[in-house]
Amino acid sequence: AHYSFFSHDSETAEPGYYAVELFEKTIRVELTATERTALVRLQYDDKAPMAVVFSDVDYWDNNGQNAISGKSGGYYFYILFDQNFKELKNYLVNFDHESDHELRFKIAVSRVSIENAKLNMLIENSTWNFDLVKRQARRKWNSHLNKIEIKDSDIDKVSVFYTALYHSLLLPFVTSDANREFRGLDGKIYTLKSGDFYSGFSPWDTFRTLHPLLNLLEPQRQLDMIKSLLI
Repeated sequence: AHYSFFSHDSETAEPGYYAVELFEKTIRVELTATERTALVRLQYDDKAPMAVVFSDVDYWDNNGQNAISGKSGGYYFYILFDQNFKELKNYLVNFDHESDHELRFKIAVSRVSIENAKLNMLIENSTWNFDLVKRQARRKWNSHLNKIEIKDSDIDKVSVFYTALYHSLLLPFVTSDANREFRGLDGKIYTLKSGDFYSGFSPWDTFRTLHPLLNLLEPQRQLDMIKSLLI
């Protein structure tokens, strides 16, 4: 098993961004994302081994000196590092600590194929500029959260409200690819004419409050969700 202790005091969390310090603050981890990809930035000090461990992987293949592809839990993935790895063994990727103390890598996923995961990365996340992707994610989330504007002198109440609104927009989520291909419940591949295909429904009680809310704030997303249930 691989794990690390950390303190919540070292965490930063906001829509589109998360950061934490691991292993007694010898490794700083930062994550940001697009619709179908993630960008990770790791900063190591001299004491930390420069390595990345992946878990819950069904299989993977080496794609050259700086890329990995495979499948995990029904999703195909493609991972691209910003530098060549020194060793790839048992889902552990080691890098040369002498060359750099910072490592970045991108992860793209697809329910259809590895090629579609690569395409999602190419279309949505072609840069290594972490701060740029973070700003883009922040702007996108703000465009959704700003659809409701509240004013209150109690900043804690405002924070609770927008945190709840943020949580309400996390599910269902898009599982079609940037080229609009998606895998149906029958396992076959289909292509949408427009919009996105959604998964992650929990309709036991969400029909009472969540979907009426989405119908008001996100009518196009709500329409795509209804179509996803009917396909």
